[in-house]
Amino acid sequence: MAAGRHRRRRGRTLADLIVAAAVLAATAAAAVVVQEAGSDTVTGTARIGDGDSLAVAGVRVRLRGIDAPEREQTCIAADDRTVPCGRLAMDHLAALIGTGDVRCKGHERDRFDRLLGVCRSDDAPEGETLNAAMVEAGWAVAFGDYGRQETQARRAGRGLWALEFERPSDWRAQNDPRHAAAGLEPRSLLRRARGWLGLGGHHE
Repeated sequence: MAAGRHRRRRGRTLADLIVAAAVLAATAAAAVVVQEAGSDTVTGTARIGDGDSLAVAGVRVRLRGIDAPEREQTCIAADDRTVPCGRLAMDHLAALIGTGDVRCKGHERDRFDRLLGVCRSDDAPEGETLNAAMVEAGWAVAFGDYGRQETQARRAGRGLWALEFERPSDWRAQNDPRHAAAGLEPRSLLRRARGWLGLGGHHE
C-alpha cells in the first residue's frame, strides 16, 4: 500500500511539472517581454516614492531585485502595536541616500515604465548599493536577488524581521487592484516563471 501511495505521489509530481512546463511555454509565447534596450544610467537628486522606488532627475526608478513595504502598509510589533513599516522603510531609504546625488543603472523597465535599476548614493560607503543595503537592514525583502542579505537580516531580527509582516507582494495583491489584475498578465507571469527557474528576478 505504501508503495502504491509513493507511485501516486511521484505521478502527481511529474504531472505538476508537465503542467508547469506547459504554462511556462504558453506564457513565454504570449507574453510581451519586458523592455530591454541599451543600458540606461541616470544621476541626480532623488525623490523617494516608497522603500524601493524613487525618481532620479525626473526618471522613475524601481530598485531591482528587492521589495519593500508599500507606503501605507503596516506591520505588527511583538506587543501587538501597529507599526507603519512602509513609512519606516521610506525613512531608511532616505537615510541611506542622505544629501548626495543618486546614480542608477539598468537596462529593463517594468510594466509601470519604471527603470529597474541598481542605485548608489554619493553619501553611501564605496561600493554599497541602495538595493543591497535596504535588504541587509531588513527594510526590504529579496525579490529575485540579495538572498544572502535577506538571510542575514532575518537571523539578526533586523527591520521587518523584528515584526509580523506580510510580504509586500502579498499585501499589494490584497490591497491594490492595479497589482492584483496586473499579476495575471502574461508579462507578469513570465517574469515570475523566470524568477522561479533562476533566469531573472521578480519585478512587480
